[in-house]
Amino acid sequence: MTFYRRSEMDDLVFAGSLIEEINQVDKRVGCFSQCQWRVRCNLVLYNPLTRKCRLYTEAFSSSSDGTVDTGWQYYGVSCANYKLENARVDVDVINADPKDVCNTNIIASDDNTSSCYTGASWEVVPVKCVSCYIGTARPSMVGS
Repeated sequence: MTFYRRSEMDDLVFAGSLIEEINQVDKRVGCFSQCQWRVRCNLVLYNPLTRKCRLYTEAFSSSSDGTVDTGWQYYGVSCANYKLENARVDVDVINADPKDVCNTNIIASDDNTSSCYTGASWEVVPVKCVSCYIGTARPSMVGS
């Protein structure tokens, strides 16, 4: 996996999609290593002042609600390494149509996005592939 610093997001901590917080991590490379071992890890926050590491399943944007906490450094993964749950393994999450990203009987959620680094910029990606049946109206069982 390759991680990219997003310095405009430094000094922010997020509550959602947290996998784990790890204490006593001496270097950020230790965080990266922990993330690589997690099946759905896509973001690392590392604080060299407190030697803490936070692993997340998705990245956050500048409009996300974060809590200011000094020292945290933000590192997102490259798009080539982005791990999307229930996604087809042979599909690029950036260059594919969202409806083609997810496995059979699964659709890309249209209300939940994340970001990853590609080329020289941050790109938006879908972060959830959900069952086709979630959120769809059930046929009425009431007889006429």
